[in-house]
Amino acid sequence: LKELEGTNVRKLTPKKWHKLEAEATKHLMSEGYGIFEKEYIRKDGTIFSVLLSAWLIRDGQGNPAGIGAFVKDITERKKAEPAVRETDQKYRTLLHSNSTGIAITTLDGEVVDANQAYQDMVGYTLKELSGTNVRKLTPKKWHKFEAEATKHLMSEGYGTFEKEYIRKDGTIFPVSLSTWLIRDRQGNPAGIGAFVKDTAQHQQPEKTLWEANARYKALFDRTLYCVYVHDFEGRFLDANDAALNLLGYTKEELTSIDISSLLGEDQLLTALKTLEEIKQTGRQKRTTEYKLTTKDGNYVWVETEASLIYRGEEPYAIQGIAKDITAHKKAEEKLQKSEQDKTVILSSVSELVSYQDYDLRILWANRAAGESVGLSADELVGRHCYEVWQQRSEPCTGCPVLKAIETGEVQEAEMTTLDGRLWFIRGYPVKVDDGKVVGAVEVTLEITERKRAEEAMWESGERLRAMFESVTDGIAIV
Repeated sequence: LKELEGTNVRKLTPKKWHKLEAEATKHLMSEGYGIFEKEYIRKDGTIFSVLLSAWLIRDGQGNPAGIGAFVKDITERKKAEPAVRETDQKYRTLLHSNSTGIAITTLDGEVVDANQAYQDMVGYTLKELSGTNVRKLTPKKWHKFEAEATKHLMSEGYGTFEKEYIRKDGTIFPVSLSTWLIRDRQGNPAGIGAFVKDTAQHQQPEKTLWEANARYKALFDRTLYCVYVHDFEGRFLDANDAALNLLGYTKEELTSIDISSLLGEDQLLTALKTLEEIKQTGRQKRTTEYKLTTKDGNYVWVETEASLIYRGEEPYAIQGIAKDITAHKKAEEKLQKSEQDKTVILSSVSELVSYQDYDLRILWANRAAGESVGLSADELVGRHCYEVWQQRSEPCTGCPVLKAIETGEVQEAEMTTLDGRLWFIRGYPVKVDDGKVVGAVEVTLEITERKRAEEAMWESGERLRAMFESVTDGIAIV
C-alpha cells in the first residue's frame, strides 16, 4: 500500500490502454459509474487482464471528489473466451435451427433473442422484438398470472404454463410455455429462456377432448410397450397389461409396491438420479436400462424413458414407457461369452495371431504374439507390426499381410526377423458386408528349427549322393 500511495494508475496501465482509459474516465464523470476491461502491469512486469467496476465519489456538496473501483483479475476468463465463442456459436445454431419457438429475455421480460419460429409465430422480426417487453405481446388479463408464473420460475428455476399472445396483426392466440432460468457463471439469475408453442389448433371442444382421452386410454391399455405411472416416491399408481404381464403382478399387487423393490442395490442410485432429473427438468434426457426382478424371482431387462404428468398446472406423477430388451441383453451376454471363449482359445495356441487394420496397426493380439517380443498382448495394440517385429518405420518388402489387404486374397511367405529367427506368415484379408477389405488377420509360426532340420537333411542327402558318385566300384541298395 505504501508503494501504491500517490502512484498514478496510468503507471500500472500499458500505454495502449491510455486512450480507452481516458474515454472511460470521461464516461464515469458523466454517468457516475462505469464497467470496462483493460490490462494492468504487475510490479514484476507481467501484464494481466482486469475487469473494473468504477463509481464516482462525491463530497458533501455533491461535487466529484474521487473515483472508487472494484478490480477483478479476469486472466483465466480471457483465456477461455475462444472456447466461449465456439460454445456461443453452437448455441445460436441450436436456437435458430429449432422448429419450436424459442425466446430469450432479460429478467424484466425484454426480448434479447428469438429464433425464426418464434418470429413467425408473433409476426415480428427480431429487430422489432429486440428490447420489446413480452407484456406487450400479452393480453392485459394475463399480466397478473404471468407475474405469479415468473415468481415461481425465480423460485424453482423452471415452469410450464399456458397463456395468450397478441400477434402483430392484433389477433390473439393461445400458447404453451416451458420456461427455464438462465444463470451466469456465478449461478446468479441472468435471464429467462422459453420454448413457446402455438396451441390454437389444440383447443378442442369437450367432446373432442373426451375422444382424445378415450384414445389415450386405448393406447395405454393395448400398446405392446410397458406403460406405467408412479408418484415421486416411486410407488406405482397404474400400469398397463403389457407391464403387468412382463413382471407377473396383478394391478392390485403392483400398486402396493414401489420401483426400488424391483431393482438391485447397484441400480438404486441410477434410479434416484433419473427420478431427480425428471422432477427438475420435466423429462428424462436419455433412455436408461434396468434389470428388474419379476414376481417369480426371475429377471427381465427393460429400456425406459419417462416424463412428468400434470394435474392442471401442477405435476403430480411420472409416466414411463419401458421396452422389453431381455432377449437383446441375453444375446449380448452370449456374444460377450463367445468373445471371451474366442480370446481364451486364441491366447492358448502357440501360433502368433494378430488382427491389424488397413495400415497394419495392431488392433488385437494373442498372448503368444506378445511373448515373442517380450511384451504383453495389450502392449502391442496400437503399434505397427513391422515396428514390433522388424524395428522398421515402413512395411517389409513382400509382406504377405499387406498383400492380403491389397489383393483381398490369402497370402503367405517366409520371413526372417533381426534376431535370425525364421517365420512362416499367412495373411487373411478381413472384409465387411460389401466386400471391402478393412484389415487382415496375421497368423505366424516360427519355423527356425524345422528349417534347420530340413537343411541338415538336405545336406546329408547331398553328401550321400556325392559319396555314391565318387566310388568306382558298383554299389547297390537293396
